[in-house]
Amino acid sequence: MRVPVSWLQEFFDEELPDVGRLTDLLSGLGLAVETVHRLPPAPEGVIVARVEAVEPIPGTNDLKRAVVTHPGASVQVVCGAPNVAPGQLGALARPGARLPGVPGEVGTRTIQGVESDGMLASAKELGLYDHAAGIVTFGPDVRAGAPLAELWPDETVIELELTPNRADAFSLLGVARDLGAKLGWRVKHPAAGLDAGDPDVDDGLAIEVRDEAACPRFTLRRIDGVSVGPSPVWLQRRLAALGLRPRNNVVDVTNYVTFELGQPSHAYDVRALEGGVVQVRRASAGESLELLNEDTIELHAEDLVIATPTPGGGSKAIGLAGVMGGRQDSVVADTGQVALEVALFDPVTVRRAAKRHKLVTDARTRFERGVDPNLQPLASARAAHLIAEVAGGVVHAGLSATGRDVTRPAVAFRPSRVHYLMGFEVPPDTQRAYLERLGCAVDPGGATEEAGGEVWRVTPPSWRYDIGLEEDVIEEVARLHGYEHIGSTVPPMRFVPPATDPTHRGL
Repeated sequence: MRVPVSWLQEFFDEELPDVGRLTDLLSGLGLAVETVHRLPPAPEGVIVARVEAVEPIPGTNDLKRAVVTHPGASVQVVCGAPNVAPGQLGALARPGARLPGVPGEVGTRTIQGVESDGMLASAKELGLYDHAAGIVTFGPDVRAGAPLAELWPDETVIELELTPNRADAFSLLGVARDLGAKLGWRVKHPAAGLDAGDPDVDDGLAIEVRDEAACPRFTLRRIDGVSVGPSPVWLQRRLAALGLRPRNNVVDVTNYVTFELGQPSHAYDVRALEGGVVQVRRASAGESLELLNEDTIELHAEDLVIATPTPGGGSKAIGLAGVMGGRQDSVVADTGQVALEVALFDPVTVRRAAKRHKLVTDARTRFERGVDPNLQPLASARAAHLIAEVAGGVVHAGLSATGRDVTRPAVAFRPSRVHYLMGFEVPPDTQRAYLERLGCAVDPGGATEEAGGEVWRVTPPSWRYDIGLEEDVIEEVARLHGYEHIGSTVPPMRFVPPATDPTHRGL
């Protein structure tokens, strides 16, 4: 799990400690720091420029002459990128610039008889992220002539080695919750205060869940009037820091929220949904699916799929639930209306399907460990409003949804057991404060055990699948109090093996 420090800072009003102290805090919480990366800024000598005209160079297969402008200048460059087109805002490397992915200096050269005054660069050539199949493009949030180094500064990224039981920590929100609990800081939830939609308002969409055990919750939210295009720079930077390639403003938001909140989602082009209906069912015999990665898989009868009706009364699969969406239903350049899916899928069902088809995705990683069952309406609101913000759409007032919130079982917890198992004292009031900071509901109850100690009822928050026993609660108290308080001496051993024990030695 990669944690960009500037992104983590947005969850707090207080200023984060320096990176050294921050990594110590995270490791002390059990979120082991594997390494710290410093991602450099965009190179100097690169500016944003507008592509005004593009024409092929005769006698070449893919080279084009592009006229690009920035305030006070118009230059021509030779470009072989397949995506270069008039109206784009791209990265123009001026003569003298040095790019991480280009040997030597950028210069003025003559290529196939056409003078090229610099170059339009790809993200890989600029050292921003690993994509070299086209020039990097920007949205209307940037202005022509702006130095790219100012728009794309350096970033510090902390990489965590997480254990599978900490499903909640596979998100920036989860990491922030742990850190906030340790420091006593309030954590700002990105979806707080957003309109979650009204299930009683008809949005023209419908959900048919035929296997509620495999899909206990499913939501659809409609966003109208979107304009698909490049994401704003802040969003591209965030995804690049995670090691992801930005694609377009709608898809990028779904990826962003996956890492921000730990909730995967998928955006459908409403035109691909027959009658606006989305089905959740098991696959049919002989059914196949073309995935987003352009691979076609033969579905198994146990696979859970997302589907939509067909005009003849049948049904076709458009996604492998919890793993990867289908290629035919995805958002494309002229998509104007989006249906946003935010759902909860059974971890075992997702894991088996992903292993069966040898697919490793960010969605699978989260679903197979366990996604917060109460998060879907909040994550839907967050993603829908972000799509509207970056793609110029309007979020529909309605919400199509199935399922409901759940409450985790309470755990009987004896505060006195912390000292017994951990070897250090933590006052009961402090223990309660720690647990409540983590989102637990604590009911002292007033009951007593035979030995005279208090028994509390501790209800874990919905996102903590790993708290189910008294020992789990003790571990949470110990994490926040600090394992450094464990004594360095060996406790006295009062156990003496009986004479019949083969390890017993008489004196």
